[in-house]
Amino acid sequence: MPPVLQSVRVRSLAVLLSVVVAVLVALGVWTHQVLRQSFERLEAAEAVEELQLAQQTFAERCEALTSNAISWSRMAAKDDSPTLTTRLPGDVVVLFEVSLDDSAVPELGRVAISDETLIGQLPSLLAHIPPLTGLVGLGDSGRALVQPAGRLLLLTWRYQVLSSGGIGAVAAGTWLDSAWVARFGDSIHHHTRFTPRTAMALDAIQAHALDGPHGMVLERSDEEELLGHARIDLPGGPLVVSLSLDRGIVAAGGITWEFLMTAIIVTGGMLVLTMMLLLDWTVLARLTRLGQ
Repeated sequence: MPPVLQSVRVRSLAVLLSVVVAVLVALGVWTHQVLRQSFERLEAAEAVEELQLAQQTFAERCEALTSNAISWSRMAAKDDSPTLTTRLPGDVVVLFEVSLDDSAVPELGRVAISDETLIGQLPSLLAHIPPLTGLVGLGDSGRALVQPAGRLLLLTWRYQVLSSGGIGAVAAGTWLDSAWVARFGDSIHHHTRFTPRTAMALDAIQAHALDGPHGMVLERSDEEELLGHARIDLPGGPLVVSLSLDRGIVAAGGITWEFLMTAIIVTGGMLVLTMMLLLDWTVLARLTRLGQ
């Protein structure tokens, strides 16, 4: 065989092999990017659903807290004691009535407190309950974030006719402490924490997203954890609920990509071998015989 034809034959096979390998590598990179982006979108959608569930659960906890206040007000209607230090049900640490009649200054009615440190904080709690206006009326509810002595207290209330016959509100408060947050997180099945918005340090883009109309931002800290933050608007806040989510979807996407690449390599290798053999037998071999 002339050296020229031998060189052409080798070079043709080398070029073919190089092209096919380059195509397979490009296909693998493109597939990896597409799959990762797809699974990250699924991950983001699931994280948004979990954050919305956390916001809904928080609203339900506020409703339950208000219901405790209403029930207590009805049961304590015959109790003339203005202040009572006692053990309260559930997470409640303070219950009280406030009269909002024509007087410009709200009048404190019956009180039940299980945490004595709140006795001196009652005036500040009263200040967070706005008077009845044209925007709010009987049956309406409200909630606020109070921070006495640097702690977080969730305060909820409902405007109603008091047992005395006057117009006012019944209110309840609970500490947003580690025990309350742990029980809240158990219902969400994720590690949860609550932080005042002013205490969070975010970059400009994340802060813009959190303070925007959607009020949510996702923070991918590493390959195993995704932090989701959702804003809860309330007076004295806003309050931010943060969930620590595992990145199981992205991890499953990585496994899928590995299986896919294994299949591509095996199939591509067989295809390359077949093409090289066919090219060698049908084209290059004939060129070699013609040159002899």
